[in-house]
Amino acid sequence: MMVNEIKTSIKTVYGMLWDVLALYEKTDCYNELPGGENGGNIWDYMGDKLLNIRKTIDTLFLGEDDIRGKITRIVDETEQFIRSYERPGVVKRWRR
Repeated sequence: MMVNEIKTSIKTVYGMLWDVLALYEKTDCYNELPGGENGGNIWDYMGDKLLNIRKTIDTLFLGEDDIRGKITRIVDETEQFIRSYERPGVVKRWRR
């Protein structure tokens, strides 16, 4: 994978993560579906968003295990943040 392709792929994943984190207020700290969304529950809604990001990472970084591992760790920590129900609450590594 070329350097420019990697940068573009990282920017794509970053944008997806930003979209998930931007839902913090709209979902009342990840406790309610965003306004206008009907049916389902927030747990499944956010799980689907994170699964989509993971699928994108697996596709974009196929064969780039080191990069994929690092970005997957960030997604795992983002999931921990979303599912912690803490206000505001952050992952321990993020505080360091």
